[in-house]
Amino acid sequence: MDAASLAQYTNDSKNVCMYTTISIILILIFVISPLNTFMMTSIFSKLIIIIILGYTLYKNYTITTMFSRNSGTNMMSGPWTSIKTNMSCSYLFSFFILLLLLSVIRSLL
Repeated sequence: MDAASLAQYTNDSKNVCMYTTISIILILIFVISPLNTFMMTSIFSKLIIIIILGYTLYKNYTITTMFSRNSGTNMMSGPWTSIKTNMSCSYLFSFFILLLLLSVIRSLL
């Protein structure tokens, strides 16, 4: 594994965290707060949240898969390393983003 791919993975992970933070702030403002009662604001904001969460989920999954390929790490074989821990936490994070995305979609319907 070279330093360039590790740096790229790190920068992409920072972006995923930033997008997740933005979507959580938007959820707090437009879904949980009293602003939820305004119909047009609520629908428009939930669509923006869905787009951000969808992109975040896609980006997190693709950068983790690419990191796995570049590092030559297989989750099912070999000793457990810090790279495998990082990958499993990233996939778990993707799962939680998916749950949040489905929750926002459900609140839209």
